[in-house]
Amino acid sequence: MPALDRTDHEYELRCETIDADGQVCLECHEVAAGDKLFVFSTVRGGKVRVHDGVFDCQQCHDRWHGLLIR
Repeated sequence: MPALDRTDHEYELRCETIDADGQVCLECHEVAAGDKLFVFSTVRGGKVRVHDGVFDCQQCHDRWHGLLIR
């Protein structure tokens, strides 16, 4: 995914794929194709902040964290 441009720092949104193992998306309660879910994190320089929850797509992640209208 492309980095988000900021005037002071550069942020990058990363996504890691994990096996669902009985978990479901926090927003829509579904599982992505192939029984996979995603864990998102923000990277700025050498710091990595893992976001709360697992999701089946970026739109669900954005809705859950208030970045998109429900």
